[in-house]
Amino acid sequence: MSQADVPSRVPVWPRVLGVVLALVGLALLIGGIQLVTLGGSWYYLIAVAASVVSGVLLVRGKPLGALLYLVVVIATAIWALAEVGTAFWGLVPRLAPVLVLGLFAALALRS
Repeated sequence: MSQADVPSRVPVWPRVLGVVLALVGLALLIGGIQLVTLGGSWYYLIAVAASVVSGVLLVRGKPLGALLYLVVVIATAIWALAEVGTAFWGLVPRLAPVLVLGLFAALALRS
């Protein structure tokens, strides 16, 4: 059997991360919709939608899901800095969860 005949196996944990990203994104989607309807920032809704898509891609074994989530991390850092500046306690709730999940996305990209 040649190398081309052997299906590539994706480790389980990137798929688990995909499920987590998709479920967290779906849970936060309602808040994003409410924020937009109240005249708030569209960024939250866009980032949550991208997180859901990222999760679905990871569940399907596509490394593009990890790359997409890393784009979400970078965009969120830029958005947070633009919104609150360098105020540490203003940045923590905006960045901490995204950065933790981004670390796992980076590790998923490596595998």
